Amino acid sequence: MKLQKFKISLVIFTAIVMLQPVLLRDRPALAAETTKSDAVNPIETSLNELLTVRDDTSLSEEDRLLKELKLRKKILNWALTSSLDEVTKLTAKIDALPEFAEDSREKELRDGFKLSLESFTAYYTDKSEKFTELTTIDQIKSLAQEIKDYRDNTYNPQIQQIVNFLLLFYNEDVLKIANTRLDKISADIKKLEKLGYIKTGAFANELKLAAQTLSDARALLEEAKNAVLSPPKPEEETTLEVQLPVEPNKLVESSLNKVKSTYDTFLQISKSLRKILGIE
Repeated sequence: MKLQKFKISLVIFTAIVMLQPVLLRDRPALAAETTKSDAVNPIETSLNELLTVRDDTSLSEEDRLLKELKLRKKILNWALTSSLDEVTKLTAKIDALPEFAEDSREKELRDGFKLSLESFTAYYTDKSEKFTELTTIDQIKSLAQEIKDYRDNTYNPQIQQIVNFLLLFYNEDVLKIANTRLDKISADIKKLEKLGYIKTGAFANELKLAAQTLSDARALLEEAKNAVLSPPKPEEETTLEVQLPVEPNKLVESSLNKVKSTYDTFLQISKSLRKILGIE
């Protein structure tokens, strides 16, 4: 009976372990969640249509200009709508963070990022209103160039900083889940050892590897946090744009990769246990 219970437990455990790497890999990155899928990106389709129209010699000059105007407005409208959607989603993620101490660096950063996001919302809302008044191709080109310059010089750099900040807390959640899973696996293996179903220490190396990998992941995350939360130098202080070091982003990525590697170890343990217990 006890073995049967463990077989059921291991089947469930195996399913979870097999799903976890997929969930970790497929859970959208914070930046990717805020944009449309490349596979269905309407702007790419519209750009291709625009190139086709401009090269279509069968069209009269009037028809060509009308179609070009329509397509350019479509592209610009999509860019404005997507930007506002991106800002809305990132604002929601910033608001969903835990409460921070009043004098903490975390709160300082979050408050600064919220101000930036508010300014982005105001900017794109204003441009969306102006967009409705455009009647010529030259007007559309002018506004499109203005928005592109704004994105390149102001918007994109700050959005990346916000994403990096949010990833710190996503990584924290991922690590907690992985450590909880390691504790559960270790406890189940100890029970099986006591019951004599597996040799004592049979998975000692795998468990040690998983624990060490998660410890390394934690160290990388803490290093990223220290870099992000260190007080800024006086010359780096700004009114709205809070600048974070670029390096923490790489540290967080390395930490997440180590967590993924740990789940690979979990999966291997599961496969070996199933084979030993004859439940494959």
